[in-house]
Amino acid sequence: MTRFLRRLPCLLLAALCGACGAAAAPPSADATADAADDTAAAADAATDAVAPALPPTLTEALVAATQAVLADDPTHGLTLTIDVPWRGRWTTGIGFADADQKVPMQGLDHLRVGSITKTFVTVAILRDVEAGILGLDASAATVLPTIQIDPAITIRMLLSHRSGIFNYTDDATFLGQATQPITPEALYAAAASHPAEFAPGTAYKYSNTNFYVLGMILQKLHPLPLQAWLRQTIWTPLQLHDVWLEGYEDVGLHVVPGYLAGQPALGYDTSWAWAAGAVAANGADLCTWLRALYVDNAVVSATDVAAMVTPSAASIAAGDPYGLGTMIETRSGRTLAGHTGSTMGFNAEAYIDRSSGICVAVLTNDFFGVRKQIGQKVWEVLLAGL
Repeated sequence: MTRFLRRLPCLLLAALCGACGAAAAPPSADATADAADDTAAAADAATDAVAPALPPTLTEALVAATQAVLADDPTHGLTLTIDVPWRGRWTTGIGFADADQKVPMQGLDHLRVGSITKTFVTVAILRDVEAGILGLDASAATVLPTIQIDPAITIRMLLSHRSGIFNYTDDATFLGQATQPITPEALYAAAASHPAEFAPGTAYKYSNTNFYVLGMILQKLHPLPLQAWLRQTIWTPLQLHDVWLEGYEDVGLHVVPGYLAGQPALGYDTSWAWAAGAVAANGADLCTWLRALYVDNAVVSATDVAAMVTPSAASIAAGDPYGLGTMIETRSGRTLAGHTGSTMGFNAEAYIDRSSGICVAVLTNDFFGVRKQIGQKVWEVLLAGL
């Protein structure tokens, strides 16, 4: 989860204290040779017909720029995915997926993507709003009457981090507990035992707890667990086969090893990330997702997309432009929509330029991975080279 990064050094210290029929006659040597020639010619034609997504000189420059940023950083590896609508998709792995076994990172490897999870949960909520079974300005307490939540807190406030609810990852005891499973209700109760940060709607402060409440709302409104609802309504229809809620479903995929400043990451239970950050994915599916959501309006209405990408005045004042489950970032003069994410052993970002459809996803397998610095440099080199 994104803001988890700022607290981790202190938290670590605390935690450490074929067809059917008759067989055909074998072909003659001449026929075999002719077939081989035809196959080779077809392969050559196919190679000539399909241009690479990006010019080799540009991909080389992108890799060199990334490696230069990593030169003084302990991050073992990352995946880099770039979508350019008029050229195609290019993806590569840099460094190691498993540093101990010297296993190279592959461009389509799967990593934890932390708070990028919030974009999926936001869409699920907005679809319920569009269906008329939930109101953006309705009180969360009316949907979840059994938890102790301020009735003034609305769905919109939760989506935009303006609820004032304490961020559970800011609790100094968080890491010490995170090896054991926890229910969303118990996690919320622990967070709610802390004083509110501010009166609902009066300010902005990023809080992962907000999305636990939203996850509970989705499970209250629908007859399926969160992961099953997201898969049925979003991931399967969009053919996002490389996205899943880690720890909650077995899809036959796994994440690469994660690290903390170059050292193996501590073990933790993904129930401590859940609706706030338990998604694992690869960069290719993330760019497919961002395009469907923010560019094609294929997921929710254009009106809702506009609301997602419009940062609140409070978040702008706080220097952290945030709409509804969406971060707004500027790279090389382009205004981008997407999200960052960090969770145990991983740090990621995925952003798209809505005007051009260009998407860049940087997924690192180190919690302290310098994904922002890499992202900034990649956007700079990419835009200059197109």
